[in-house]
Amino acid sequence: MNDLTCFNCGASLSDEPLPLSRQATCKACFYELHCCRMCKHYDAANATRCFEDRAETPIEKEIANFCEYFDPAAGLGPEGSKGEPGADKAERARQQLDNLFKS
Repeated sequence: MNDLTCFNCGASLSDEPLPLSRQATCKACFYELHCCRMCKHYDAANATRCFEDRAETPIEKEIANFCEYFDPAAGLGPEGSKGEPGADKAERARQQLDNLFKS
């Protein structure tokens, strides 16, 4: 079963044939899917690296690439999911600002 979701908008990619082709795009937001941000080897904590040591480091993480180690990650969603740094921190900061300016 294909439980992939778009890293950008969170739309289901269950109708996309696997393996994802380099030309595959999300039908909801039109982002390219064969990219670092969709890969299970993507290191969100250190965006200049990849968990796959042998992979070349692409400059653009959201543009389709030719990486032979690409393996789509399940459970992705819009900004901040799958352990991306800053998502929870940003939400907490927004809450603190809201609380500060409510009084």
